[in-house]
Amino acid sequence: MYQSQWRLFTASFAAILLIATAAAELDAAEKAPKIVPDPAIQKKIQEVTKALLNASAGEEDGEANVFRAMQELQIAARNHRKLAEQLILHHAASTKTAGTMTMPRVVQDLDISSITLAKAALLWIDGDRNRIDSTTIRIFDLVEDKRGDNYDFSAYLDSINESVRTNDTLPEVFIARMLEQSPQQAIEELTLVFFKRDLDRAKPILWNSHVIGEHLWKRRFEFVGPKADPAVAKALAELAENEHWWVRLYVAETIIAHPDLSTPEIQKRIAKDKNAAFTQPARRESEREAANNAEAEAVRKRAEADAEADRAKQ
Repeated sequence: MYQSQWRLFTASFAAILLIATAAAELDAAEKAPKIVPDPAIQKKIQEVTKALLNASAGEEDGEANVFRAMQELQIAARNHRKLAEQLILHHAASTKTAGTMTMPRVVQDLDISSITLAKAALLWIDGDRNRIDSTTIRIFDLVEDKRGDNYDFSAYLDSINESVRTNDTLPEVFIARMLEQSPQQAIEELTLVFFKRDLDRAKPILWNSHVIGEHLWKRRFEFVGPKADPAVAKALAELAENEHWWVRLYVAETIIAHPDLSTPEIQKRIAKDKNAAFTQPARRESEREAANNAEAEAVRKRAEADAEADRAKQ
């Protein structure tokens, strides 16, 4: 029974995806990201890439040349915010492995902060939370510092806090990313950001998510079995009716990870949610499949090229 309900639920997500994102995708196609290429900085990034490639090939004084190229890049960029933006452009345009490895190495060697990277990411995404491509995911990986079961979401929270304080547009893509990576950690941190001066509104969210999180912890360490818990279903149902989209997205992410916790009523409520963030769980699955197919195709082409090169040498 649950399998058929789950298929209905995921099909509903796919339908919402088509409806909710069609207009956004047309709009995104008409506008470019707000980051403008800087030829001088891009040239220095290319020089760093070349130096890294030579060093990995065992060139004498290879790391010394990498160091010099890094210093010249830093001088050309003048500040880390501009450098982060240009690194994102370079990464997006890179088609070879060497090029895609440049951004993480520069971020590490020149100590570019996660907050700086996150702010540059917002320019790359350009306000369109559906614009989650491989470059965006790579930035997220660099921004987040996963330690054990916990993530360092401080860079995302910095932007969210600033938006709340100035009553500016929320960086919804960061909120959705937090809830994707760690729903339990994210819901607590987000609740305390949005309701830090109104604990009466925070308490129902904190309590219900605590009930859910405690049950998941007991499951993980086998204190309880897979049997449904009415208290968990009640907590999920209450949060699914919450007025705030990010609370409802927490429910969506939780039941996607643990579909047996859900009920037909909760699935119907979440499937009807028209907030664009709710297209992300369904969209994510299709994007992962596309990424895996693209990677397999790239591997196949490289193998063919290597085989052709070997034949040419014979």
